[in-house]
Amino acid sequence: MNKKISLLSVLGGIIGCSVLTGCFSEVEYQKRISGMRYHQRMEMFDLATRKSSNIKNDLTLSGDKKVLIKAPSNIKGKYVVPEGVEVIGKKAFLNCDGLTEVKLPSSVRKIEKYAFFRCENLKKINLPDSIFYIGTAAFSYCSSLEKITIPEKVRLIEYATFNSCSKLKSVTIPQKVSRIEESAFSGCDLERVSLPADLEMIGPSAFASCSFTSLVIPENVEYIGRDAFRNCSNLKAVALPEDLEYLGERAFGGCRNLINIKIPEKITRIERGTFEQCHNLTAVILPENLKSIGPSAFFNCSKLPAIALPEKLEMIESSAFDSCYDLSQVIFPDSLKVIGDRAFMAGYSLEKVVFPEKMDKIGKCAFYECRFLSKIKLPEGIKKIEYRTFYRCRFLEKIELPDSVTEIGKEAFAKCEYLKYIKIPYKVYEIAPDAFHESACQSYIKQNYSHLFR
Repeated sequence: MNKKISLLSVLGGIIGCSVLTGCFSEVEYQKRISGMRYHQRMEMFDLATRKSSNIKNDLTLSGDKKVLIKAPSNIKGKYVVPEGVEVIGKKAFLNCDGLTEVKLPSSVRKIEKYAFFRCENLKKINLPDSIFYIGTAAFSYCSSLEKITIPEKVRLIEYATFNSCSKLKSVTIPQKVSRIEESAFSGCDLERVSLPADLEMIGPSAFASCSFTSLVIPENVEYIGRDAFRNCSNLKAVALPEDLEYLGERAFGGCRNLINIKIPEKITRIERGTFEQCHNLTAVILPENLKSIGPSAFFNCSKLPAIALPEKLEMIESSAFDSCYDLSQVIFPDSLKVIGDRAFMAGYSLEKVVFPEKMDKIGKCAFYECRFLSKIKLPEGIKKIEYRTFYRCRFLEKIELPDSVTEIGKEAFAKCEYLKYIKIPYKVYEIAPDAFHESACQSYIKQNYSHLFR
């Protein structure tokens, strides 16, 4: 994916918005989109809390009778839109609680934003092949809608189009759709979804909390946004395309039945919480060019037994493998420079850790309560053993500190009940008084190194 993103290509689509031109960096793009999404969310909130009694009870058409501006709010049951109407206007059927079915004529070409917003009893609507555009949140909160077929001329699924359609189980998406925007199907009960071949982008929260069990992402997809499939708790299998370049924060977070995942080779960073709380994840294949694993990336993947770290990996960030209870062995590549705070905290099954010869930092609580670690040789380059780095590593018997260490922090080895052997390097000038609290070597440290207590 190009590092410059055309805002026109993102939002213009088939609408042809010529006013939005120019290219922006990804950061600028995200800022601009975030601002637009904020206003859209505020507008949706306003509509969601508005009472239908404020809407007039008469049908309003434009002068040429081509635009349905306002539908009667006292509709009960089925409503047939008059022939010749080409546009269902903005908020036209807003909060029509009694509406259960809509028949659209073949003359309809556009459905504007919020057109059927919160029609909570709408179960059925036909979308004629003549329709080429469906606007933002057009069917959002239509909580009785069960099935929808999107017309073939539609090329873009807009922001929150079917958001919170909690009974929507089946959707047919045209093969030419290239973008599915933020929250498009979030909160739907989709049992299966076939993504179109021309799809290039899946927006943030696009399918969050859906019910499908398997998923194939088309080969043209390069971008999957944050939370895109978050809390899809039935999802067991997913195939990611080889050309995928970006996988957003928490994209599969909370997919507690996901069993395995292969991350494509173009991914160089796993973002924050991408696979957090995937409790049944047992196999992960990381790309060879991966350089960093972000905060909480695999947090509470409690059944993950092993992970092969690629040779170019430089950083494991905070809580990346926190609460991976079944992880038994980790061999760090020579390229690794930093292990972040709480990175392997509560690794109850972790028995073996092999560090590279040289590193820059191991963070606070990095191996907190890794009970079954027995021997550790720390790499050169480490200057400080941080706060509770090896706290409650109960069966740790022996640790070799490198000559580069100058400081041992608070409770660094506290409650290491079996720690009997440790050699303090000659460069150490400060040891926290409680660094070895309730450890087997506590008396030895006090007798020989109390002059270094600070």
